[in-house]
Amino acid sequence: PKRHIKDYTYLQPTSADILLLVHMYNKGLIFINNHFPQANDARLGFHKPGHNSVYHLHLHLVIPPFKTPCRHNNMYGKSMAKPLEILEDLKDKQKEARGSEKIGFESKKNK
Repeated sequence: PKRHIKDYTYLQPTSADILLLVHMYNKGLIFINNHFPQANDARLGFHKPGHNSVYHLHLHLVIPPFKTPCRHNNMYGKSMAKPLEILEDLKDKQKEARGSEKIGFESKKNK
């Protein structure tokens, strides 16, 4: 990206950011499939704010088995967010924004 993105909460509901997220997710899946084809339970995730130690958008690829219960709980517990849920949220926000633009345009047109 041409701008710094601190974490996934800084992604905007724009086509560019949605495509970036899709690109990152797809690259993660390709990496897992190429290097760990037997890993059926691989996980991808972003640190939630407050759990970061690196302050730029990056995707974690985690291949179980986990050695400790702590690691298992953290992957999709309080510290990690699922990319597909973030993607759906951005798409919903994009649809809402487009809907409000149409309403605003129509109301100006009717005046």
